[in-house]
Amino acid sequence: MKKLFTLLLIIPILGFSQNDLVFNKVLNFNLTQGQPVTIPQGKAWKIESGVSQGNVRITSTNQEYGNNLNEQNMDPSAIQSYNLPLWLGEGTTISLVGSATSYSHFSVLEFNVVATSSSSSGSGVGVSSAGFAASAIIDLEFSAVNNTGNIGASIDMGNLIVPEGKIFKIVIGTLSVSSSSSGASPGSGYTGNVYVNGYLVSGEDKPIYLAAGTYQVFGDPTASGGGGTYYYTVKVGGIEYNAN
Repeated sequence: MKKLFTLLLIIPILGFSQNDLVFNKVLNFNLTQGQPVTIPQGKAWKIESGVSQGNVRITSTNQEYGNNLNEQNMDPSAIQSYNLPLWLGEGTTISLVGSATSYSHFSVLEFNVVATSSSSSGSGVGVSSAGFAASAIIDLEFSAVNNTGNIGASIDMGNLIVPEGKIFKIVIGTLSVSSSSSGASPGSGYTGNVYVNGYLVSGEDKPIYLAAGTYQVFGDPTASGGGGTYYYTVKVGGIEYNAN
């Protein structure tokens, strides 16, 4: 079972008193063993959600306050879990500690760090860190038929498409499974988990942010066994924003 990732280090303290944060883009990526990522110069990351098989290490240097986060002062025995979102500054490196098969998914909002006097035109994106410009409510439904005879089979429900110029914030996902050809409605029959782009959106991993593109939706029932044909219904909800 996927779990919320754990952090081996103390969260760095960020000071942006002389700067503004201006939204730049949405990042969704898979971090694997031996492939660390470093936050670029002039950027700040807000990790909205993450799921991991393995532990996640955060390393940073030249912090304005406290000790630098590096392997010399890291205490591997003091494993702590943190609630998201998590803010990280430029130069911070995120790496995965685990086996060769370990992985971590991240949904990240990247911001430009710009001088206060130029924040109104620094990024050219036109969306400030105070909040996106909401344009619609997301209320999507996906249907699929399971002919395997196993009510617990994970089924590809189809694709979720985010239009160009839009950002989706997914905050909820529900799955209903029924043996009736009339379909299932939320709260009836069997239930289970919903995954979008590898993220669990029916549990604690949400919300996730998605940039323009196509994302796969999976329904994964919690039940197993049975026989016959089953009808899956997935509902995904959230908020649509303008990206610029």
